[in-house]
Amino acid sequence: MGQETDLQGISVLLADDEEINTEIATAILEGHGMRVTVASNGDEAVARYKDGVFDLVLMDVVMPVKNGYQATIEIREFESQEGRKHTPIMALTAFCGPEERENCFKNGMDGYMPKPIDWFALINEVTLVLTGKKRINKKPGRFKGIDYDKFLYEMCNKNEELAVRLIGKFISARGPELIEAADEAVSLRDIQKLRAVCHSIIGVSNSMCAFSMAEEASELRRLAINGELDELPKIIGRLKETHQQMLTWWESFPKANTE
Repeated sequence: MGQETDLQGISVLLADDEEINTEIATAILEGHGMRVTVASNGDEAVARYKDGVFDLVLMDVVMPVKNGYQATIEIREFESQEGRKHTPIMALTAFCGPEERENCFKNGMDGYMPKPIDWFALINEVTLVLTGKKRINKKPGRFKGIDYDKFLYEMCNKNEELAVRLIGKFISARGPELIEAADEAVSLRDIQKLRAVCHSIIGVSNSMCAFSMAEEASELRRLAINGELDELPKIIGRLKETHQQMLTWWESFPKANTE
């Protein structure tokens, strides 16, 4: 159930190619009274924007077909041509640092939120941008590893049904799919593909509070970038072992079988 907030009725265009991240974001935003339209790549984001009226755009930077920068540039050009008002666009990106922040603003974005998303911070920022008010939220402390309580309270806004469904999807489907893709890239020594897969693993694992898997994917990407290819199979083995531990944990977790 949504909450009555200063953001009630705000229309948001959310562009992100990762399904689980999108489900989490949609639940959080709708939980604060916002209306969400989803796009899965930059091309879709531009099309959705042209067909609708939005108060805010949350734009992932790394997406297929057209990235977030390209989509933002097209949106700004469309606003100018059609005489539309300037709509705030906030970048969502796993890449951090001054250079990334500068790129966001240089390409027409108005805000910057690093991944994994701190949803309390994001809601504060959105509220400040759209209403001029600052929200004060108290949040639980951070934990290492995969943590159900953190995921439930911080990422799912205390929605148990959503938390259970998404963790189940991550552990049974998306996690194994990404590990298999990484394993294949390592076998083929396809470094470009491996880096892209690692980016996805890091993003979705952090969103799911599966921090061990995110750390291992970060190490896998580091080794690939540095050309330490002989070490890659060892990290793949650790990723598979971590996933098996998560699966064992989830199968014995009381909420895993909740309808």
